[in-house]
Amino acid sequence: ATGQTGRFNGGLLLRRSQIHHHLTTRAPHFGEDGSVLGYFNVTLDVTDQKRAEEQLAQAQKMEAVGQLTGGLAHDFNNYLGVIIGNLDLLQETGDIAPEQKKLVDASLNSALRATELTQQLLAFSRRQPLDPRRIDVNQNLNAIIGLLQPTLGETIVLKTELAPDIWPVTLDSAQLDSCIVNLATNAHDAMPDGGNLTINTRNAQLDEQYAETNPDTAPGDYVLIEVSDTGAGMPPDTVAQVFEPFFTTKDVGKGSGRA
Repeated sequence: ATGQTGRFNGGLLLRRSQIHHHLTTRAPHFGEDGSVLGYFNVTLDVTDQKRAEEQLAQAQKMEAVGQLTGGLAHDFNNYLGVIIGNLDLLQETGDIAPEQKKLVDASLNSALRATELTQQLLAFSRRQPLDPRRIDVNQNLNAIIGLLQPTLGETIVLKTELAPDIWPVTLDSAQLDSCIVNLATNAHDAMPDGGNLTINTRNAQLDEQYAETNPDTAPGDYVLIEVSDTGAGMPPDTVAQVFEPFFTTKDVGKGSGRA
């Protein structure tokens, strides 16, 4: 089985709409006297060509973003190494006042969290290999769910329905955890007055018909992780961009996450 990550109002598998593109050529049919007797119409279904062009453009855009991201993350990681090293030395001196020690500890924790972010950026840019392992998705989710509730607050109820017979998957568990946390953060921001956040898992089998309309997938056995909430949801123009790196609808300083 293969792990899949994505979002469908919080869910992790998408079905694209059945849209076909056609190219029609029209030519007049002349009579012996030169008058137009009618028209010949030739229509070609260019849906596959259109999809291929879109996929190529997306791949080129992702490659450019990946190169830029990798370069920035690599340099930023070097700077963080210096900062963390100096903060470690400050901690070991023992000559700083308690109030200053709190500031040093807070700065070190922030720097370590920033390091985790750069590792994710480097993984995105393919400059750092992922660590895919065969795992039980339910075990990962149970471990992280315990950390989510305090973050969500008292006004949001977290519910789970994890299939007991879930198939094992091969993926990077840290990337899965990050995805779930981001989805939960987005759900929290979408429910300022409270609501329900539900996480479900189940086995799913994708057939040839699904793969034909979703070129990024292949027929086979999958595990579906569905994260849904009772928040405001996303308009169609936001859904169309939700998988683009660094796309966000949030104003500067307004929460974390993406959409």
